[in-house]
Amino acid sequence: MQCIEQGLIGLDDDVAVGPCPELKNKQVLKGFTGGDWKTGEPIFKPAEGTVTLRNLLTHSNGFSYDFMNPTILEWRKYVKRMADYPEKPLPSSLDVTDWYNVPFRFQPDKGWMYGYGIDWAGKVVERLSGLNLGDYMSKNIWQPLNMSSMTFNPATRPDLKDRIAGMTVRDGEGHLHRMGQHYWQEPVKYSGGGGCWGSCNDYVKLLTALLRKDGKILKSETIELMFKGHLRDPSYLTKVHQNPALHALAGNIPQGTRLDHGLGGILNVDKISTTGRAPYTMQWSGLPNL
Repeated sequence: MQCIEQGLIGLDDDVAVGPCPELKNKQVLKGFTGGDWKTGEPIFKPAEGTVTLRNLLTHSNGFSYDFMNPTILEWRKYVKRMADYPEKPLPSSLDVTDWYNVPFRFQPDKGWMYGYGIDWAGKVVERLSGLNLGDYMSKNIWQPLNMSSMTFNPATRPDLKDRIAGMTVRDGEGHLHRMGQHYWQEPVKYSGGGGCWGSCNDYVKLLTALLRKDGKILKSETIELMFKGHLRDPSYLTKVHQNPALHALAGNIPQGTRLDHGLGGILNVDKISTTGRAPYTMQWSGLPNL
């Protein structure tokens, strides 16, 4: 959003023409011949239209995270690039453009799926600014808001390393249990979609700056733009929300609530009667339930 304010890019600019030429000539993966990745071949269809910054920020671009879509997981296995093979550890130098350049699962603006769009938006920021995402965010977000714990590289911060909280899971009886390790062991550097670490106190500083529209990191009119609906067709998001397996992305929004996506999270278009949440409130759940 800061890059937009500076006139470096527009929401509807084709990112493949500008900062991310890797997104030219993308293919939509339809499946595998014979329905089996082990014996068949990928079935592709050329992507139509353009991928804009708005698409990247609203998950309407065509990408899907591996864990959200079994077909992408099968494609990873097909090309022998599956990240979870313990016998094949990945180098720590992997770039977003390498690891996250997977096929699309739907045509841009013709679907919705939680995916690598935010990671690619981070790459847009890097290339427009000439800085890696960590240095950019430190200079333009973390320092202005005094967010001293934020980092993409916790291993380089001895003052933070021992403070990293473990993940927990809740069982069927409501009890919390520790997971065996920190969940996020991501090898990709400067992942805009999930590579940043920080404390709850610092995270609240960011939320406070946005809610107060204090001008420290964004103009008030830019923040207001973030809280508007930006999907060309919100019905695709509604369909995903109706899937019980994917409902956790916005699990506290009752079924039947009209939804849209802002530039930062899901919006409930209707007032939520059970909680009194106002229309166009933004939220995101995510794996750690932030």
